[in-house]
Amino acid sequence: VGGFVEEPAFYPYLSARVNLRLLARLDRSTVAAPTPRVESAIDDALTRVGLDRRGDDRVGGYSTGMRQRLGIAAALLRSPRVLLLDEPTSGLDPAGARAVATLVGELAGEGVAVLLASHQIGELERVCTSFTFLRTGRVVWDGSATALDEQAPASAFDLTTSDDTAALRVAAAHDGLRAQASPRGGIVMTARPGVLDDFALALGEARIAIRRLELRVSPLESMYFALMSDAERLDELEPEEY
Repeated sequence: VGGFVEEPAFYPYLSARVNLRLLARLDRSTVAAPTPRVESAIDDALTRVGLDRRGDDRVGGYSTGMRQRLGIAAALLRSPRVLLLDEPTSGLDPAGARAVATLVGELAGEGVAVLLASHQIGELERVCTSFTFLRTGRVVWDGSATALDEQAPASAFDLTTSDDTAALRVAAAHDGLRAQASPRGGIVMTARPGVLDDFALALGEARIAIRRLELRVSPLESMYFALMSDAERLDELEPEEY
């Protein structure tokens, strides 16, 4: 088991490599003196998180994002079968967050069970295959990504067409689709995938071109807001004690 909670801490006056070496010595599964196996593990961990060229720099000069990546490197030293990560992309720029998501996906593909806690919904959608929602210390929903897609309220979309007025008339003929003109231009609508498919085909038949169709609120977001704001719905779910 490996991992960290939100902000991993290191000795700022030592290099990343020396910090990892000290952590390896604290682990009962390693010997006190550095060995080729330990040094190889440190090299591999630094490379996997993109810090191989900065491994000999003092951690005090690292950015917040670099320290987050070093925290993941420290967790990987033990070759964990279970990896617990709390807000692993805190302080990371978009490129760094994408790199972490890619790394988590690779680890999961290698058979590592990754438990990822985060408030960044986009981050979770990219990498997670199942989800658990907590409210006031209780599990209010738990299931696979497929189950979430099936049970979540309809997703919201931004739509721009070659004739938005005509598109709204077409939308009115489709049950399960709600659409209205947006003050910023275009159309805002909610629909499930199957209904959205039928609507898109109907627009084509009416010779109305889709110029932009963008997901505004994903199934994960809509499920989150439904569970966190609807007390009656929570009572119906009969949540288990966490």
